[in-house]
Amino acid sequence: MMKKRSPLILSLLLSSGFATAGPVMYSEDFNADLPAWESNWLGLNSNLSNYFINDTSYRGMPLDGLWISDGDNTGNADIVFDAGFGSGISHFSIDLATWTEGYWFVAFDMADHLIFSSLITAFDDAFFNPASYQTLSFSSSNGLKGFSIVGDYVEGDVAIDNVLATIGGSTSKVPESSSLMLLVLGLLGLVFGRTRHQQ
Repeated sequence: MMKKRSPLILSLLLSSGFATAGPVMYSEDFNADLPAWESNWLGLNSNLSNYFINDTSYRGMPLDGLWISDGDNTGNADIVFDAGFGSGISHFSIDLATWTEGYWFVAFDMADHLIFSSLITAFDDAFFNPASYQTLSFSSSNGLKGFSIVGDYVEGDVAIDNVLATIGGSTSKVPESSSLMLLVLGLLGLVFGRTRHQQ
């Protein structure tokens, strides 16, 4: 007579065959000597550049951030993420400093829909060290294509710091290849064992 162990074995195989995958956070605080950030995640996955394009090791004031540019040093700063990286961003946070009124921060998801906008607060001590920063933070269900800082003289007048990007946002069951193989072999063993017992 066949012993009733198959439900227990099956449940053990199913539970051991999956691992929990959680969100991954990337951060850039620009604390390392410039232009070290260019070799990190933010520099490698976007068109962000240092306003001082002729000397990217120069920080200017404030000394604890980066003067933002998209590389053309004219007007708006339009920062775009590589599609593969941007599509995974579920949460984004950035610190901004300026002493000029009227600049806006806007962000777009992968479908190019506006998902966040905010007027940037101007501070009289924006270019001291340390500077006064405003933190903007938001989530997206469809990734982050990029963001823009909109105004007349953004590049050369807005500094950023403490950029945070969270990839993924919910835990999910992801099968591990070796455990998945064990699961398949276990199921095959159960099928052949039952077939043999019935014969």
